[in-house]
Amino acid sequence: GDNWRIEVGKDIKVNYLLYDTNYWKTFAHNRFSTYPGENGSLTLFEEREGYHNSFASHCLAEYPVRVESKERSQDEWKIKANRPDNHWFDCVVGCCVAASIQRINLDDPVEIHLKPRASAPRVKVVEAEAL
Repeated sequence: GDNWRIEVGKDIKVNYLLYDTNYWKTFAHNRFSTYPGENGSLTLFEEREGYHNSFASHCLAEYPVRVESKERSQDEWKIKANRPDNHWFDCVVGCCVAASIQRINLDDPVEIHLKPRASAPRVKVVEAEAL
């Protein structure tokens, strides 16, 4: 696929995914940089001010450094010196790879509206044991 491939395990019978992390991190940041509503943009649902601050800090925890070779040039992503968390950014990148595997086309606008889930009703331990 587009900077990814699925390998067949030899010693163990498990397939696994390999992908170019630097390519896909640049791809994800380009999606966030695309004007909301344009094809290929990645936006979050609107919510009260500050709601996405933690998520945004994860997505901004790394910075690109341009590297060049004879064959190509690309951004290489580095974690910032204060080593903030970047786990949610890695999850966004993985979702972009998964979308590519599923052949999602950025030329076709897709809107997915996610709302925070209502919490499940609490159940006392005594009631749970009776289930």
